[in-house]
Amino acid sequence: MPMRNAHPSPDLEFRLENNPELLTRLNRHVHTLHFEKHPDVFAPYDYEKFLAWYEELLARDNVYGIVAYLEDLPVGYALAIHKEYSASPFHASSYELMQIDQMGIVPEHQHKGIGKKLMHYIRDFCREKGIRRLQLSVWLDNEIAKSFYEQMGFEGYLLYMEMTIK
Repeated sequence: MPMRNAHPSPDLEFRLENNPELLTRLNRHVHTLHFEKHPDVFAPYDYEKFLAWYEELLARDNVYGIVAYLEDLPVGYALAIHKEYSASPFHASSYELMQIDQMGIVPEHQHKGIGKKLMHYIRDFCREKGIRRLQLSVWLDNEIAKSFYEQMGFEGYLLYMEMTIK
């Protein structure tokens, strides 16, 4: 589904691209950070295992890979999942949202505004699909990401809590 480029610049382009190989490669640095910070939660990056996971997930109609290209070089991505709750007896019949499951900009292209433009693209994509809620999760100790998402207009509304049982 072609979509106009949100907040275009001459050399930055966003594409809906459910390409498992590309997303698996773009996920490497993000996942490595997660593993280094939380090795008790995350397994080490494994291209083959991750590729199989992306292949299965991206085959679904409600999952979108969004890739940022800078002069035809992939420099970032987001994985978004459209969730509808119309069959749930607990939610309003019209309750639906787009969840950003993953998002990352390759390290050498961070702090150049690409993440902000990617987020604008995702918001415009949601508007075009009639989706009024955008959701994501962020580690409480990830101050940089929390600050970025707050600047983009996200607000906390739910706190997941965890207990380690010894």
